[in-house]
Amino acid sequence: MCVCVHACVHARDSVGKKMVTEATKPNPRFLVTFGFDGWLLSTATAGMSPESSFLQGLAQVVLMGAVRLIAFFVLTDFWEIVRECDSKRQQRNNNNSDNNNSDAAIIMENYGSVVAS
Repeated sequence: MCVCVHACVHARDSVGKKMVTEATKPNPRFLVTFGFDGWLLSTATAGMSPESSFLQGLAQVVLMGAVRLIAFFVLTDFWEIVRECDSKRQQRNNNNSDNNNSDAAIIMENYGSVVAS
């Protein structure tokens, strides 16, 4: 499993277009999100950021506990993946006398097909 499996990748053209569109509005949003995971992250880290929508502000207040719980499981899963990658890297370094392989090359070798999809 790779970290990239859980992430939603958006095309740079659509991201750029949405950012410019939001920035040029008369009352632009402070946080522009992409996908559900982006919305969750912006809700979890809202803090003292200004909110241009009452509904979004209400969602942040009401859902903060649930979003933090979801974030706990996402972070736990992330650190499990990091530990697994580190363990494989250490095993590879112990088995190979030449340490010319970078960490990025090892990750791409193990998870390249997942990242490419």
